[in-house]
Amino acid sequence: MQETEFQTVIDGMAVIPYHPQRGALKEDALLQLYHRLHEEELYPIVFHENPEMTALEFMNFFNMPRTLLAVLGIMEPKPEFAGMAWLSEVTNCQDVITRATGSFVYFKKFQTPKITTALGKRVLDFWFNHLKINTLVGVTPASNRVALAYIKRLGFKQCGMVPSFTTLFGSVTDAVVTVMTQSDWSKMEDGHGEIAG
Repeated sequence: MQETEFQTVIDGMAVIPYHPQRGALKEDALLQLYHRLHEEELYPIVFHENPEMTALEFMNFFNMPRTLLAVLGIMEPKPEFAGMAWLSEVTNCQDVITRATGSFVYFKKFQTPKITTALGKRVLDFWFNHLKINTLVGVTPASNRVALAYIKRLGFKQCGMVPSFTTLFGSVTDAVVTVMTQSDWSKMEDGHGEIAG
């Protein structure tokens, strides 16, 4: 997979790609994220398919070759983790990411539309312009209205619903499928699409 140089910090907001063998983030950062997700009771919402995942399983998940994690940060007044975003089920063809499933989570202190939208745009810029992903898919429990409103705000298009496809809090639920392509993102960057800010 071809990565171009990426400016990690812009306007006090950071998108820091995680790589198990290189880069600024080490595995202890993953442990911090794991514990904070539990402390803020976000874990069963975000990892609804596997809410009992141990710390080791969590780290192994983000060290798998088909999973790409970016840690999100706010740098001012002091550097802090604001959340994380990742691609899973990454499918490559001749060093191009043809498709992947995208996920986002933000810690409670940073769950404002202004911050999450700005960081979400930075992540999408990283995924589409630097990792050169073609198609990004979202699969969200239909009952998670906050997540659905967020991805709509970022510009994802709803493609349909899959009945009884996923789980949330131990119950089987329908999943809403959303999509964004590199072409969609380019139009939004050019001002021909819209991302509410």
